[in-house]
Amino acid sequence: MDNDHLIITILNSLKNQVIPKWAEYNITIHQYGDLIDQMMNDGLIKGAVVERAGRNNKTIMVFLKGAKLTGKGLDYLKKTKLE
Repeated sequence: MDNDHLIITILNSLKNQVIPKWAEYNITIHQYGDLIDQMMNDGLIKGAVVERAGRNNKTIMVFLKGAKLTGKGLDYLKKTKLE
């Protein structure tokens, strides 16, 4: 699954108030943390927390309990037509 498809899947899960789990996507927690950070930086979601540690600043935890789609996130889903 490519990053665009992962982002759409995660956004749809959050839209449906389901907390997506990284293990369901056959990716590492580090890749998942990077995706969540990207989505927050792009303004697609808000309220997520990515905890990082170590020399390489790798993801150790991702918290999506309070995460919500922004208006930009909803627009992104509408434009992709993959809702």
